[in-house]
Amino acid sequence: MSVIAAAVVIALVGSVGIWWAVTGVDGDKVDAVDCSTLEADDFGAANALAIACGEDVEVTGERTPWQTSWAGPKGTSTLEASAVPIRTRIDGEWVPIDPALVVGDQSIDVAAPAYPISLNPGGEAGAGRPLGTIERDGHLFKVWFPLDLPVPVVEESRVIYELAPGVRLLVTINVDTTGFIPVVELADPAAAGTFAAMLAEARAAAAAPGSGYDLGFAVEVSEGLGIAVDEFAQLQVTNDAEEVQFFAPAPTMWDSAGGTVIYDPEVTEVASTDRAIQPSDGDAIATMNVALAGSTVVVSPNAAMLTRPDTVWPVYIDPSFSGYGAAIRIATRTGGYTSTLYQWTNISSSSPGQGSGLCNDPSCNVTFKQRLIWRFDGLSTVANLAGADIQSASFTVNGVHSYNCNARTTALWRTADISASSNWSLGWLQALGTRTESQRPSCGTNGYRSFDATAGFVWMADANATTISLGLYNEESTMANWKRFAYDATIAVTYNRAPDVPSSLQLTSPSVTTCVTGTGRPAIATTTPTVSAIVTDPDLTTVQASFEVAPVTALTAPVWSSGNLAAITNNTRASAAVPAAKLANGTAYAWRARGYDGSRYGAWSGWCEFTVDTSPPVTPTVVVSTVGVQAAYYSGHEYGGVGQQGKFTLSRAGSTDVTAFTYGFNNPAMPLTATPDGSGNAIITFT
Repeated sequence: MSVIAAAVVIALVGSVGIWWAVTGVDGDKVDAVDCSTLEADDFGAANALAIACGEDVEVTGERTPWQTSWAGPKGTSTLEASAVPIRTRIDGEWVPIDPALVVGDQSIDVAAPAYPISLNPGGEAGAGRPLGTIERDGHLFKVWFPLDLPVPVVEESRVIYELAPGVRLLVTINVDTTGFIPVVELADPAAAGTFAAMLAEARAAAAAPGSGYDLGFAVEVSEGLGIAVDEFAQLQVTNDAEEVQFFAPAPTMWDSAGGTVIYDPEVTEVASTDRAIQPSDGDAIATMNVALAGSTVVVSPNAAMLTRPDTVWPVYIDPSFSGYGAAIRIATRTGGYTSTLYQWTNISSSSPGQGSGLCNDPSCNVTFKQRLIWRFDGLSTVANLAGADIQSASFTVNGVHSYNCNARTTALWRTADISASSNWSLGWLQALGTRTESQRPSCGTNGYRSFDATAGFVWMADANATTISLGLYNEESTMANWKRFAYDATIAVTYNRAPDVPSSLQLTSPSVTTCVTGTGRPAIATTTPTVSAIVTDPDLTTVQASFEVAPVTALTAPVWSSGNLAAITNNTRASAAVPAAKLANGTAYAWRARGYDGSRYGAWSGWCEFTVDTSPPVTPTVVVSTVGVQAAYYSGHEYGGVGQQGKFTLSRAGSTDVTAFTYGFNNPAMPLTATPDGSGNAIITFT
């Protein structure tokens, strides 16, 4: 009987793939979204909630005392930063900043500061204790006062130590709640003499450095931190990465020559400048030398101011200490002093803010020009963007006063980077936005102003900078342009990140699951393949995919582009079929994909390649029996028997691109596969 009733052999071109797909959520049952609390811990969850609820959602995991991040319903994100901290974490919960002092048995503590601060309680409880301690990110900075401290009077955010008749130490928590300002107030020349004698006695008892009026502040910092005084007489405490952790600007002293500064005839109850924080316009001001003697910071007051006959008393001696926060502000000026007013606050309780422009009215006490600049630091989110990601940015500041009710222009500029040592020569680099208006309370025009700062933040993103300095400029030829602004400015940056580079590129018809280039590129037997890729967006928006196909030899000349396809759910597979008559047989092509979120295009993926081969191989040669085995089979003859193995040789018969034969015995519907050798033949067996 005949063992082999029939044999079928087919030659295959190319490779065999496996079909697989990733589907989206369309058609799936989605649980109802809770929009009652528009908060989420990370951007992924916040973006999804914002899109589902159609509202901005705060990313709580990004909160800091200075910064707030939001995910928007259209896939955008917004970073807000304040010049002063707005919140702090107490016992694991975020609460509003509160500079009020709380008196305890062993210390006087700030109620809710950006950085924990403790002051000396004075008397027996304070003996040997630091004047003040600041904690920042687990590091401690302690400062001792050179004289014994009595039990103080506590007034809101200030403690007052009465050291001797006419000699007071006023310690004020700064408005940022990042540090404290100890100011020695000397009422008259006699008080200055008393103070010098007290310092001399204390130095002798402790063998401390200094002489005369020198104030020696012993300091102590946590392990791993270093202390130095720079060329600008600024004390810096840095970590191993040379990042500033604690800071003291160059100390100054001033008298009371300026008297009361009004600036505003509408003010009927005038409060004098709080000289326990900063000098008033017209005060005589002197910088003080600073030296580091071991672990003692020696501040040397200007002896001439304390002894000359024209000094107007009281005199104030001001070193200040703080943890280095995420924003600083300065006022640079001419007239009176040429350095900087660092971390400026209100002129007085009745004259909030500080001025910008020319001040030459008699009430100014002295003619001067002044400009206000803020620096916002720690903006790594912006640094990680490209300039094109920035959709908009604004700088918002409270305009509290203007010279009159006439509209005048204020310009916002990007300036050179500022520090406590910056002065009038600071560079003004890029004009950003302007506003022309009055901001006078009696005119009903005061309030918050927002300036367009987009160009500045585009520069910042392109420069990969984490810091930006923004200044207000009022034309300085006449006091009619004079305006005052509050210190608590904010910035807001809205950005949209481009879609990610598409992933998992594959052909879905015919099925080719790998992306290959070069000589290993697959051959496909169609001119209308379907290309596909998974498209994602970091902001979790819907994404429109696009594809293009070009000859391998002419990648800049695509033969087909899909254009932007219909938007699909983030992180799903997009696909498109190449139309007929675009691809030619025998040509190698490359294809790639990119995403579009309705605003920005993402980067193109890398190229994947294939060769179009629609010409089938010739029919293989007739199966040839192989001798020298248990059973040899020849056409038209019956040999062998049950259980005897025979071998057969299959040949590609001249076709050069055959990669496999399929064959079958008796049942061709279930073919077997054989791979030809280098000569184009394959030997198969059958028992």
